[in-house]
Amino acid sequence: MLSLHLKQGRERSIINANQLEKGMIVTFRYQKLDKTSSIYVATVLNPRWPNDSNGKVHALSMKEISYINFQEFAEGFGIRYIPRFQKFKGVDLPKIDMVQASKRIYEGRIKPKLADKLNKSYRTFNIKKMTSLQLLNYDFGPRLNRMLQGMDED
Repeated sequence: MLSLHLKQGRERSIINANQLEKGMIVTFRYQKLDKTSSIYVATVLNPRWPNDSNGKVHALSMKEISYINFQEFAEGFGIRYIPRFQKFKGVDLPKIDMVQASKRIYEGRIKPKLADKLNKSYRTFNIKKMTSLQLLNYDFGPRLNRMLQGMDED
């Protein structure tokens, strides 16, 4: 499923970790604990928690989510343009109060949207181990893209 999600990222923009925003769909190389590295595509739930040099990125790993299920997930929240990258689209996730743990928010607010379809995709990444970070201009499919275009006409 990873290659399909990469293919849906029609355009890419190199970004720094400090430019991450909730709802972005990104790809990056990540060094695991065993010192091997893998390529990931992920939807950012929370870009920096806590907001310090040892910060974590809370995300949904797209490797475990089918394209159809991801479209359904995105439709539940809506899609939006990323403000800093105006032509790049992302999921319109609500503001998350990080007084609660991200895992609890995932379990309580996001997972019920698709129940078993997210296939335990929640991940926490160490910002320092993320390299080759790129924002994807994700193609959500004609129906969702039209919904966003309709907002432009208002």
